[in-house]
Amino acid sequence: MFTKRMLMMAMATLVVAPSGVLAGTKYQANLVPASAVHPPANPTMASGKLALKDTAAIKAKAKGITDGAGVPVTGSTLFKDTGAVDGTEYVVIIKATFTALGVAIEAPVPMSVKNGSGKGGLALSALIGLIPGGIGRSIEVTGGEVWGPLGGANVAACQAEINTGYALAGSACKGGTKIGVAGVSIP
Repeated sequence: MFTKRMLMMAMATLVVAPSGVLAGTKYQANLVPASAVHPPANPTMASGKLALKDTAAIKAKAKGITDGAGVPVTGSTLFKDTGAVDGTEYVVIIKATFTALGVAIEAPVPMSVKNGSGKGGLALSALIGLIPGGIGRSIEVTGGEVWGPLGGANVAACQAEINTGYALAGSACKGGTKIGVAGVSIP
């Protein structure tokens, strides 16, 4: 016997069912200091955000980035202006796995930093386009890290990785000090 509630649930299922695709999904995380002591030792960061949308767009922001002396960091704007890194950038690394393929990636999101604050973005659309038809398109996000400053030794390898949008093994954009992670900070 159909009740009114069962009928409403069946109608709601029919309204949702035809699409079969989860549209508008996203992953968001807080970026917090990675210091082994509390309060965090310099160099450090105060807070930030990391977001990955189903359009394959990644955005990252960080605040309170300080150098070893506790001074708010200011680097060049070369990456923001031209897309080229010069070693003064801080980089947010999003760690993820393409679930159906079992392939782990690390995607670098460089940030030009001014007065201790930085933001950046990266589009993984070319990478997503490589997933063959009929293969599941879910991505498991396994973490995030904030590194910097990049430094001169990693510039060429990191630039190549940024141009590709990802690394299959460890990211070449992990230069300087790991100052943040995706997670929570317990007061």
